Amino acid sequence: MNRSFTNTTRRNFLKMSTVAGALILSCPLRTFAQITGNVYPEMLEADLGIFIKISTDNKITIGSPIPDMGQGVSTAVPILLAEEFDVDWNDVTVEKLKPYVTMRDGRVEESHTFQNAGGSQSIREVWLAMREAGAIARNQILAAAAQQMGVTINQLTSKNGFVYHSQTGTKMSYGSLVEVASKLPMSQNIPPLKSPDQFTIIGKDIKNEASHNIVRGIPTFGLDMKVAGMRHAMIKRSPYSEGSVERFNQSQIESMPGIITTVILGRIPDELTEYRIMSTGVAVIGRSFWEVKKAYDALEVVWNTGPNAHKSNEWIDRQFDDVLSDDAFDTLYQSGEPDGVMVEADNIIEATYENPYWAHVCMEPHNCIANVTETNAQVIVGHQTTARVARVTKAITGLEIDKIDVKICRMGTGLGRKSHRDFIYEAVMLSNMLKEPIKVTWTREDEIEQDYFNPKARHVLKAAINDSGSIDAMTYSLLCADNNPIAAHAFPAHCIDNFRYEMAVVEGLQTGPWRGPMENITGFTNQSFLDEIAVATNQDPYDFRVKLLSGKGKAQYDTWDNLPVDHDRLLGVLNLAAEKADWQNPDLRKPGMGRGIACHFTFGGYAAWVVDVRVDDDGSLHILKATGAIDCGTVVNRLGVKAQMEGGALDGFSAALNQSVDYRNGQVYSNNYDSYIMARLADLEPEMDVHIVKSIEHPTGAGEIGLPPAIPALLNAIYDACGIRIRRLPIADQLRER
Repeated sequence: MNRSFTNTTRRNFLKMSTVAGALILSCPLRTFAQITGNVYPEMLEADLGIFIKISTDNKITIGSPIPDMGQGVSTAVPILLAEEFDVDWNDVTVEKLKPYVTMRDGRVEESHTFQNAGGSQSIREVWLAMREAGAIARNQILAAAAQQMGVTINQLTSKNGFVYHSQTGTKMSYGSLVEVASKLPMSQNIPPLKSPDQFTIIGKDIKNEASHNIVRGIPTFGLDMKVAGMRHAMIKRSPYSEGSVERFNQSQIESMPGIITTVILGRIPDELTEYRIMSTGVAVIGRSFWEVKKAYDALEVVWNTGPNAHKSNEWIDRQFDDVLSDDAFDTLYQSGEPDGVMVEADNIIEATYENPYWAHVCMEPHNCIANVTETNAQVIVGHQTTARVARVTKAITGLEIDKIDVKICRMGTGLGRKSHRDFIYEAVMLSNMLKEPIKVTWTREDEIEQDYFNPKARHVLKAAINDSGSIDAMTYSLLCADNNPIAAHAFPAHCIDNFRYEMAVVEGLQTGPWRGPMENITGFTNQSFLDEIAVATNQDPYDFRVKLLSGKGKAQYDTWDNLPVDHDRLLGVLNLAAEKADWQNPDLRKPGMGRGIACHFTFGGYAAWVVDVRVDDDGSLHILKATGAIDCGTVVNRLGVKAQMEGGALDGFSAALNQSVDYRNGQVYSNNYDSYIMARLADLEPEMDVHIVKSIEHPTGAGEIGLPPAIPALLNAIYDACGIRIRRLPIADQLRER
């Protein structure tokens, strides 16, 4: 989304106000939404947006419009504004996810910023918005300095929060110009932005501004939040999707110390289904968390199991078998005539891959505070999208947006799960019923049982190979449990003349965005299959991919963000990863050791991994090293990009090793770390070596780019080490069973 202010109304682009000895320049949400294309109509009446605050003592505060769920945007996004504003990053304070002060009808008011994080969109969407805001703010300061010095703006320069006039040697701080700047009319013209060779902050290694405080326990997470008079609530929800409460030990629970009342919460009404279905359950409300927790533990609920108690992983597998038997697929993408080529082909390679349901397992379980009165509402929560919180609150309470105050606190990871509204709905609904502030807290078991999972799927891939070892035709048949489609024509689709992607959906658990949605499994299947073809045709896996990608140029890749794939850039990260890993070095190939390679395009970004492993005779797997390359366009913060790549790979390795949802009798049984196995530090200690492609392209995200190629690179390395081809995730004990 390479948008600028060129085609938007510049009127009220930046607003100016003064308060407590400071100048505040803010960009209203209306303009910001026009720039980014991320428009929530219900929110546009509020005066929201990014801001810069310059105090008379020359302290610079920059507001970040993107929630930080650990991905580092509270550092990366303000860097964009600071670059064009010409301030020293070391002198900048980032005010992330907090209210800011603005002027409305001559009065100073507080409001929340537009906040949204997901789909690796953050940097891509605000790249120009933040920079242009910084450039205009700088111009306002220069205009004030020009008036004070009696010179023209073009005679002035700026650096590190100061304005300079070289002819006279005059130097003025931004802070000393606050009062004058606040009285000048604002220009509606956007000054020229810096070229990449002029950047002083963008592209550097910048430490996450929040890290120091995080390790000291300073940030306030949702679980830490409280308000005066707050009641606590926990909800025992139906373990069966579409189940309901038949009865529970109400009198016993309500007689327990500190318990105020119990409430049966039904499913979200039909008119609110936009906010996703949630399970019915029994809410326990009391004076303190621990009193409520004791009552929650004592709850004895008899459930009406509903229509889904017969479902299980095995039941889903049988549905997959039936679809395959009936060939009941819908074609979502096709080029050429793959079936005709297959019929004539002498060499057919076919493989079936399976992945389980994966849970998000956020570090911090869901929680939300809602305080609804007759006239207004306040919601305090760690959530990925402020607007969604406000919208569901409006739908429940009937209050207008300007009567709803949403405060986003730091969240212990989001991962797509905290873009959903179910825990918001629960807190707002209870507070609206009782007209008291309510804090809803989930347990770890709640978190996993009631998740929106990455879908369980089976993938049947088939290719026709010619005498030269090239792919003449390929088909990809996807069987997916719930309608959460995987990327329809990911690489190598556009590199093959005859290709078909088809899909069939069966019923299963509720699904939702999970760490590179649509792409996380596409990478696993396609890149594993390409490795199988290379091995079967006696080709080096790296050379085989190079041949497949070379000369293919760009193609339209129809995913939710509708971004094109540039095969030359994908080839670039593949080459860089292979080079840095010294792929061709025979000395690195020893008995019991293996190397795997994979690359993938995700949300506008390109990544590749080379993974080195050792597999012992007893089946023990050791991930020794992961060498990665990423092309995400212009890099704002190199340290942040490297951290995201490393985190994505480790996340993928953990999922591949042991993560799997135990679904049977209509319930999720793997509901804590003892049964849903996450990798421990002792399991994952590979050497990580990440390299960044230097680029001047429009930036894309990095948060979800590194995971999709990490899993197949690991699996391909395992095959290289011991000859076992892993086609079914998780790996678990498959290596020990040989």
